Amino acid sequence: MTHSNRTRRPAPRLIEIFGSAAVLALLVAVLAPILGMAKLRGKTTTDMSNLRQLSLATEVYALDSNDRLPLAFDPHNRSDLCSEDATWRQRLLPYLTTRRLFVSPTAPNTPGTLCPAGSAIRYVGNYGAQVFWASRGEDSLSLSSFQIPSDTFLFGINADSSPVVAPENGRCSAYPFAPTGTLAKAEKVTWSFADGHVKQLTQSETYAKDCSRWQTFKPRAYFEP
Repeated sequence: MTHSNRTRRPAPRLIEIFGSAAVLALLVAVLAPILGMAKLRGKTTTDMSNLRQLSLATEVYALDSNDRLPLAFDPHNRSDLCSEDATWRQRLLPYLTTRRLFVSPTAPNTPGTLCPAGSAIRYVGNYGAQVFWASRGEDSLSLSSFQIPSDTFLFGINADSSPVVAPENGRCSAYPFAPTGTLAKAEKVTWSFADGHVKQLTQSETYAKDCSRWQTFKPRAYFEP
């Protein structure tokens, strides 16, 4: 009869279990912010891509429309954002590859309002035409009328499904419109500009010099040092 020479492995002690749990907890604490930042960067990259494509589609639309921008909304039917030609979204649709471009992954109510089946667009979305060029009723603006296209907002991200995006109350002295489509709250805001480029700006940069980047014709403050 033979006896096994194997020694029995001792069971892990309680202090070893707690030690391993502490190491795992530390790893989670270290990696969670990194993973969160990576996820946010991915969403921001999508925002920048979407806004760039919307700007390019707007430029092509203007080329086909005697330099006129699409009407931001139908002044006779502002309540139904899903109806035909209700907003700039429906007007730009033939120039886009997918309807999902209207939806911002960083907006608070993503994926946006769902339109009924059969509507021109399925999601109303979260991008808005900035209010200083957009709130002109039936008098659409020409793209060439932007004084400095490279420093004038075209589209931004709002906190609802409004077709426009507007400054916060009290931030712009030249803002004469009723509050609607307020800019989404974020440390940095992603914008597309009238010349087609896209950029992230801080809140202070967004509202700098009496909201000069919002205005198609620049105020005096824009040119002051």
